[in-house]
Amino acid sequence: MRITILGSGKVATRLGLRLFQKGITISQVYSRKEAHAKLLAGKLSADYTDKVEEVKAGTDLYLFAVSDDAIGELALKLAKQAGHHASFVVHTSGATPSTVFKNSFKRYGVFYPLQTFSEEVEPDWEKIPICIDASNLTDMHNLSDLAHKCSNVVEPLTDDKRAGLHVAAVFANNFTNHMLHLSSEITRKFGVPFEILLPLIQETIRKIEKGSPEEMQTGPAIRGDQETIQRHLKLLEDTPEIREVYDLITKSINQNITNQ
Repeated sequence: MRITILGSGKVATRLGLRLFQKGITISQVYSRKEAHAKLLAGKLSADYTDKVEEVKAGTDLYLFAVSDDAIGELALKLAKQAGHHASFVVHTSGATPSTVFKNSFKRYGVFYPLQTFSEEVEPDWEKIPICIDASNLTDMHNLSDLAHKCSNVVEPLTDDKRAGLHVAAVFANNFTNHMLHLSSEITRKFGVPFEILLPLIQETIRKIEKGSPEEMQTGPAIRGDQETIQRHLKLLEDTPEIREVYDLITKSINQNITNQ
């Protein structure tokens, strides 16, 4: 399979490198910024361009690894180019439906790696779930084969299921990271090193590998320790934004107990 990658950010880079390492030919890299396209293409032994009209027709798969808002517009531009009417296109977004391509291409789908990527950390691809979908069975089988080259975990998911999964992922990753940021703000405020929390954070993640988050919930909210909760709220009076988050999460935990 020969692939054209549209995009040059973290997902495009990490996924492109993985595919390249698995012997997949990357024909071309497109990015709005020529320097970015050239940099990634150099790593993948591919051609590059910063012009949509120069994206070559005839490759087996066009992988859109761009921002969610850019997918539809870029697809329309690509579809207008000669020779692209029969192209098979997929995007790597968790939140965007595959039907974003429906008005541009007959063959379309999704190739969504469920992971947060960074430049500093090498991803453990064998364990990264790749969620796939396609508009026909043949393309679905081809995507499955491609996904299994990258990972041991491949999940066929409809648009609705993937959208729900993406919301859950935002809570699990983005919101959790923000909570850790707020923790670091609080430790800084009281002159305590944030690093002292690392064993606790690591144990929190380790525990949910053995049981559900609901079963592993601890803290003053689930114990109904109102005196501690009130002391915490008082300590946070001069940081009302953090205080509001504390109060909201506490009420959410209490509501969960009530509903059991």
